Amino acid sequence: MSMSKDSIKKELIDKSNEILKKYDESYVVDDIAILNTAKNTSFLGNLRVFNDDNVKKIQSEIEKAFKDIGVLKVRNRKVIPCCAPYYFHISFNIAVDK
Repeated sequence: MSMSKDSIKKELIDKSNEILKKYDESYVVDDIAILNTAKNTSFLGNLRVFNDDNVKKIQSEIEKAFKDIGVLKVRNRKVIPCCAPYYFHISFNIAVDK
C-alpha cells in the first residue's frame, strides 16, 4: 500500500462528497470504515441517493474515481423506510493489498 490508510480514507470521503454535491444530493459521507486482514486493508463506504435519475450516474462516477485505488466492488439497492422518503443505498468496498 503506497498511501497511508488515513490518506486513502480522506480521499474516499472527499471524492464521495464531491460526487454527491455535483448531483445536488443532500447526503454527506462523514466516515469510511476500515477493515484490516492479514492480506489486505478494506475500505467500506456508504452513500444515500434520493433522486432516482442520479443513481447510475453516481455509481459510475464512484467506479471511475476509485478503480485505481484497489479491487473495487460497488452495489446499490433501493431502501424504503416506513416513515421517511425512499432512497438508494450505494455501497463500495475497496480492497488494497498490504
